[in-house]
Amino acid sequence: MTNDIESFLGGDDVPEHDEVLKAIGKRIRQARVDSGLRGADVAKKLGCSVGWLYALESGKQNFTIQIFRRLLKTLGLEFHDVFISASQTREKTSTERLNALASRALLQLGSAAHALAEVRAINDELRALTESPVSVPK
Repeated sequence: MTNDIESFLGGDDVPEHDEVLKAIGKRIRQARVDSGLRGADVAKKLGCSVGWLYALESGKQNFTIQIFRRLLKTLGLEFHDVFISASQTREKTSTERLNALASRALLQLGSAAHALAEVRAINDELRALTESPVSVPK
């Protein structure tokens, strides 16, 4: 039965960087873990291999609507639970990346501003030294 269902589910022709499938898989994995089910338990209920389920959870395996509906039922989820969460996960990831970049930029700007202030202070000291009259001892 496993081979039949896996051939029905579709091949592994998923692009490596399919962020939507990764986000959906992450949400499915989280729901499975939260429900206390092992991968083997869910795979048995779905009639697929554990490897196929783990590939789905890692975003490397595509799926059909039929298997997705069975998966939702097994995990006690609604359609919108997965897709809204997947969308939020993708947005959160993008937001986190933007925040990290902004923080690094601010640190670099802060370092540059500090260095510039030091250069100005040294420049002012040098100017003061060169502009003051030299007093010759008597």
